Amino acid sequence: MLEIAKECGITKPLVDVAATPLGAGSGASMRSVIAIKGHFGLPVGGGYHNMASAWDWMKTYKKQFETKEQRQAIYMPTDIGTNLVSQIIGSNFQLFGPIENTDKVFPATAMVDIMLAETAKELGLEIMDEDHPINKLV
Repeated sequence: MLEIAKECGITKPLVDVAATPLGAGSGASMRSVIAIKGHFGLPVGGGYHNMASAWDWMKTYKKQFETKEQRQAIYMPTDIGTNLVSQIIGSNFQLFGPIENTDKVFPATAMVDIMLAETAKELGLEIMDEDHPINKLV
């Protein structure tokens, strides 16, 4: 596929690792982030929230709660968590949804970016992006 993309004029591909639900290969999706980046050196990401939203156990578990707000409160940590795990292991982008979850996902992913930047600085690396969260949210 990468060869076809190149023939089509795509010069900066992003690789979506096709995140799968918990119990259906989510571990392989996470491992593929590291493997694809290491092998091809390309930016890797995915719709990791699908791991939580398509998780059969969570779908059943949420039904025992009466209100939409309660079900959302139960679900959101798993939705956010899938993005954080992938980010920590090196994912370059996370496709999350729905857009209404931005206010919940953004602070958590910014927090992880700051932690990773602090680690990089401790190792003697420079954060070159002036818009990086470590320069804006600390």
